[in-house]
Amino acid sequence: MVLQDLAAEAMDCLWSAAERQSIELVGPEGTLEDTLSCGNSDMLIRALVNVLGNAIKYSPPHTTITLRLADAGAEGIALHVVDQGIGIAESDLPRLFDPFFQAAEHDGAKAGVGLGLSFVKAVIERHGGSIRVTSEVGRGTDFGIVLPRA
Repeated sequence: MVLQDLAAEAMDCLWSAAERQSIELVGPEGTLEDTLSCGNSDMLIRALVNVLGNAIKYSPPHTTITLRLADAGAEGIALHVVDQGIGIAESDLPRLFDPFFQAAEHDGAKAGVGLGLSFVKAVIERHGGSIRVTSEVGRGTDFGIVLPRA
């Protein structure tokens, strides 16, 4: 599968949800020539839609969410979902991918059941990849999904 196409399809799935909240989706950005990876494209799209959906859910209106592809060297190809949302407290980051864990609720955002990011991590790891997150409260979050090249 071509990760550039997978990223574009995931963004297309959420375009109208972002538009309803006055959030701009940008991307997929990146100038990589080889974005081939092996795997189940349906599962990977679901995982990416989950991450993008969270970015929309926790971002205020009139902000931007960018999906960017980058070379991750020997590890493969990185897909970064970068938002300008509420951010995640540093104390919550170590447990973020634990089943049923939910970070503190902010600004009236509706909480889920805490299974989305554990699902995302399971899918990415099953494909031989990894997921990392950096965040700053009040400034936004960067989810980096790294998948091996085909």
